[in-house]
Amino acid sequence: MKLSAGRIVLALFTLYAAVILGRLLFQETILLYKAHVLQTERVIVLQKKTELLREINRSGTPDGIERLAREKLGLVRPGEVPVKSPEGSASTSSDE
Repeated sequence: MKLSAGRIVLALFTLYAAVILGRLLFQETILLYKAHVLQTERVIVLQKKTELLREINRSGTPDGIERLAREKLGLVRPGEVPVKSPEGSASTSSDE
């Protein structure tokens, strides 16, 4: 069975088109995966932003300032005795 030059060219073109289409589909799959990863990271960053904004708002209140002073600076109120727990976080007890 002899193949004409036209059929050979058509077969090669079809093979080339199939390879290109497969490659494009593979690239699209990779891009969709990257878009999903970026969307997930975006959600995490927005959640962190929301938490940081809450922290900023809380830190402007008297209770927030006291909490930051206790947690970050280890300050205590007059009459309180700082007690270190085994985990390293400080708690206080009052001398009454």
